[in-house]
Amino acid sequence: MWAYWTRKPTKAKVLPLWGLLIGSVVIQAAAASLLWFVLLLPITEAVLWSLTAVTLVEAILALYRKQHVKWVTLFILVLVCVSLLILLLRAM
Repeated sequence: MWAYWTRKPTKAKVLPLWGLLIGSVVIQAAAASLLWFVLLLPITEAVLWSLTAVTLVEAILALYRKQHVKWVTLFILVLVCVSLLILLLRAM
């Protein structure tokens, strides 16, 4: 407050504005990263469930059409998706 009462020009008038600007940017970045982390896990889980369901349907169709190599590959992908879901659910 003393900077406003003196007659000499000083940089103390600018410092609170820079402090507020930097502080608000830091708070916004922290809130955005926290929000992104909070939303990232449910979005990833939903995408993995969708991928698992579609891959399982494709594997069943490949088994029905007697495409054994494709069926085995898709079944391995289903197992990978399920293992990733288990890891993701443990992280939550």
